[in-house]
Amino acid sequence: MPISSLGRESGSLLPGLASTVSTFQLDPGNGELVPLPGSLFTNVALSGASDSRYLLEAGEFQEDEVQVEWQGANIAVQMDWSTGAIVVDGRVEPITFTDEKDSVRFGAIAIVADQVKSDYGFNVGNAEFSMASFVVESTGAPATVGKISIATNADIDDARLNVSSRVAVDEIVVPGMGDMKFVLDLALNRIDAASLQVIAAAFRETQGAADPEAALAEMFPRIEGDLQKIVTSGAEIRIDQLDVTLPQGKVTSKILVDIPEGDAAADFDWSSVLLAMTASADIRLPAALFEFVQTMNPQAAALVAMGILLRDGDDYVMNAEYAQGLLSVNGAPMPIPMPGM
Repeated sequence: MPISSLGRESGSLLPGLASTVSTFQLDPGNGELVPLPGSLFTNVALSGASDSRYLLEAGEFQEDEVQVEWQGANIAVQMDWSTGAIVVDGRVEPITFTDEKDSVRFGAIAIVADQVKSDYGFNVGNAEFSMASFVVESTGAPATVGKISIATNADIDDARLNVSSRVAVDEIVVPGMGDMKFVLDLALNRIDAASLQVIAAAFRETQGAADPEAALAEMFPRIEGDLQKIVTSGAEIRIDQLDVTLPQGKVTSKILVDIPEGDAAADFDWSSVLLAMTASADIRLPAALFEFVQTMNPQAAALVAMGILLRDGDDYVMNAEYAQGLLSVNGAPMPIPMPGM
């Protein structure tokens, strides 16, 4: 029973293997250790599961002309090594970096995750990240970014990995360019998990190699079979929303690529894959934006002349469909030459 832990912050009488308080120091390489703010409180249960919390009080630090101010942080992490589960719930309050000329401010950051390691070596579950704002005050390149949010979810169903992600930036303000926004909703479905595990492990090995570039060049022959298996097993790539809001209006896009499951026993051929797959793309952009692009690059007018872009009220649109080697753009067929055809 950790009786002595009652005498300190975050103490507990819960029985366990260890109850610790950790502090941190940075070694800049000159032999003088620099203490870092904050403390990490950790309890390790009899099962080996750990419960940690990082606490940081508000403070500031100055070195020469650089000043750092932080408003505090509270991050809780629960880990169970027996199952590979990890739960994170934390918040980092605003942080500001300032020197004589520039200032960079990170708004409050929130992190939430509930994941578990799969049988294929990578984590599945959900995770969310958000930053209230990001501001750069500079005479050279000032900029303001509103709330940034990223959310992902991954699961494995019948040895297939499904991943969905959403990225949103509420506001981007750059002097001389106006206000902008961005939203991306992306999904990857039916990815062969075992093949992806092999490919991910190969990439990790290249990162730890003495010569990463040479290791990367040697990696492809090792993963070529797994890349082909991912394709022949079938997969779906879907962009349900890709919106970019500019001063001239909003550009919207939807894209779908579907690769049906093929014959695993047949000899692999990329032409067969391209013939079997289907795809579609729907893009709409404001006429004001297209006219602006046209003033910068007059050759953009060829997109209208070729029928790739059609005028629809105050917008230009492109509706593309692909199937069996034939591409149709706004109803006009455009054959695509392929090897062996």
